[in-house]
Amino acid sequence: MNQSELKQRTKEFSKRVVKLCGTLTTSKEERLIASQLFRSATSVAANYREACRARSPAEFVSKLGIVEAEGDESLYWLELLAEMEIIKPKLLEPLINEANEIVAIIVASIKTARGKKKSTIRNPQSAIPPYNIFKLNGFRPVVHESAFVHPNATVTGNVVIGKDVYIGPGAAIRGDWGEIVIHDGCNVQENCTIHQFPGITVVLEEMAHIGHGAIIHGAHIGRNALVGMNAVVMDNAVVGEESIVGALCFVPEGMEIPRRKIAVGNPAKIVKDVSDEMAAWKTKGTELYISLPKQLYETLEPCEPLRELPEDRPKMEKLLETWRRVKKK
Repeated sequence: MNQSELKQRTKEFSKRVVKLCGTLTTSKEERLIASQLFRSATSVAANYREACRARSPAEFVSKLGIVEAEGDESLYWLELLAEMEIIKPKLLEPLINEANEIVAIIVASIKTARGKKKSTIRNPQSAIPPYNIFKLNGFRPVVHESAFVHPNATVTGNVVIGKDVYIGPGAAIRGDWGEIVIHDGCNVQENCTIHQFPGITVVLEEMAHIGHGAIIHGAHIGRNALVGMNAVVMDNAVVGEESIVGALCFVPEGMEIPRRKIAVGNPAKIVKDVSDEMAAWKTKGTELYISLPKQLYETLEPCEPLRELPEDRPKMEKLLETWRRVKKK
């Protein structure tokens, strides 16, 4: 059973117990047991969810220990209900068996994790090393569980990262002097920097696409906009929805690029509109990045390189063409 399956299983266990507790209202004894059972059973799912987000093997084992304790307590209250015949033992048997199985799985997971305590593996589902994510001045980054932050990227301080976000290796996202909010479906590619002057909030709206080596310094990037490779967008600048900033472009402080415009050059100049066809092409490219975190969690792992090229090495599928080639068709 993998991490996702066990997360769902513990949640389903909690839901079944919640429904059971809702029926225990007749006597004072029933209500007292229901209160304790409700707390411990829901804690099983909640703490396993936290364990899945652990930043180190030690934290993972610690959280699993809480899951084990809460699961065992849930088992105790279920057995008490049966032994006191508040509920017929036969009716409780499926829940008691499920509690026993979950506790057994967690105990086995703890043993396995402790056996790998010298490893750098972040969680039992993935061979990806721990993220470089740092709490600063009381601000701990918030990263959605579906987002992928490469181990060679660094996220610091007051940073919020949404669903299906890709953060590439070498990226530096520094929320030390202000807040950085990266909404769902964004990608921040290799060697990008996101920072700000004190007190400024950086916002990347949904599906913002930040190309390799770009710098976003105190700017606001609109929904489904694209910032090209090695471009620089300065403080208080606004890149409008579905607009495109060309590669190597310099967008000066305070410049506003309206919706669906193309800006190029140093300093940036607006040269034309983004057509429907170009917007669709950009969206398709961003959708590839939205699907990338799931692929990385499922298949990325450290490895030794091959020394020779295998004869049966598969060809990679051509998922997207450059805009120049698309225009020619």
